[in-house]
Amino acid sequence: MPPELSDHYVSNEFPQFSVHPKKALADYLYLLLTTRKLIRAVNAASVGSSAVSRNRFKEGDFLRFTIPLPPLPVQQAIVRHWQEARERVDKATSDAEALTQRATTDFLTALGLDMPAPPSPQRVFTVGWRDVERWGVGKTRDFLSAPDISSGRYSVVALGDVVEDLQNGWSPKCHPRPAEPEEWGVLKVGAVSFGIFDESQNKALPTSLTPKPEYEVHAGDLLISRANIAHYVGACALVKDTRPRLMLCDKIFRVLWREGSPIVPTYLDEVLKTPHVRHQIESALTGASPTMKNISKPSLLSLRFPVPPLDVQRELVAEITAKRAEIARLKAEAEELRERTRREVEEMILGVRPVEGV
Repeated sequence: MPPELSDHYVSNEFPQFSVHPKKALADYLYLLLTTRKLIRAVNAASVGSSAVSRNRFKEGDFLRFTIPLPPLPVQQAIVRHWQEARERVDKATSDAEALTQRATTDFLTALGLDMPAPPSPQRVFTVGWRDVERWGVGKTRDFLSAPDISSGRYSVVALGDVVEDLQNGWSPKCHPRPAEPEEWGVLKVGAVSFGIFDESQNKALPTSLTPKPEYEVHAGDLLISRANIAHYVGACALVKDTRPRLMLCDKIFRVLWREGSPIVPTYLDEVLKTPHVRHQIESALTGASPTMKNISKPSLLSLRFPVPPLDVQRELVAEITAKRAEIARLKAEAEELRERTRREVEEMILGVRPVEGV
C-alpha cells in the first residue's frame, strides 16, 4: 500500500499482513506474488463454487505457502532492477500520452481552433430558453461549456451536407465465438470502440440464418457506433483492410459517401474524434441506462465541423498519422519492456537468472 492510502479502510475480503523487515522487503513479496507461477499456484489452491466470482484463497493457505526467499541484498537488487525498468516504462508511457495530447492540439490549431478548457463547476448560470434545444440543468451546463466550432479559419458544415446517408446493419442471435475464416460473422460494437477497426470483434452467424451481403464490410468503409457506454458512442474507425464475410450489426453505422463530396474519408475519421465534435455527440445521447446510451441518425447527421480544402485535409491527415505511428511505437516499446522486465524478475526470483549488483 502506498503511503497516501495508509489511513484508508478495506473490507474483510482484503486481509492485511505486516512484513517482517529483517526477513523480507514488501516490494519483493509483491513481485513474488504477482509472478505467473505463483498466480497459477494460488488458483490451484483456491476453492469455491464459481471459478469466476466466488473462489476463495484462505489466509491459512496463504501463510502455509512455501516461497523462495533470498537474502535481503538479493531482494534489494531484484527490486532495484524492477524499479529502474518501471521508470523507463513510465517515461515511454508518459511520452506517448504527451504526444497524443500534442497531436490533437496541433490538429485543432491547424484548423484555427483552441483546445477546450475543462468544464467549470459553476453553481449559478443563465441561458436563454430559445438558445437550447433540450431543457435541463445538465443540458444547459453542456450548452454553456460547448467549444465554439465556428471560431476556426474554415467554413463549418454538417455531416449530412457531405455524405449521402448512414446505414446500420443487422443483429441476429449469433454464436458467442468469433467466426471462422470460411464463416459469416456479425461485428460487435467493440470493432470500432477504440478508434481502430478490429475485425476480431465479431460473432459467428449460425448456418441456419441466411447472410445479408448488402451489410458486408469492405476496405474504405467509415464505421460509427450508435450505441454503447457514453464514452464510446460515436466512436469511429476507418476500415483499412478486413477479412471477407463480416457484416455490420445494427449498433454500427456505415457512412455512405456522396459523389463529389468535399471531404476525404481519412479527414472525417480524424475530425469526428476531436473534442469539439465529441462534445456534440455526448450532448445528443439518449437512454436511461448508464451502460447503454444511444445516438440517433439525425443527431449524427447534424454534427458540425470545419472542412478545409481537400489538399489541406490530406496534409493534416498525413501529419497526425505520422504522430500516431510514433505514439504506437512508444506504447509498443513500453509494453515490450514491461513484459521483458516481468519475465526477468520472475526468473531472478525463481533462481534461474543471475541477479546483477549483488
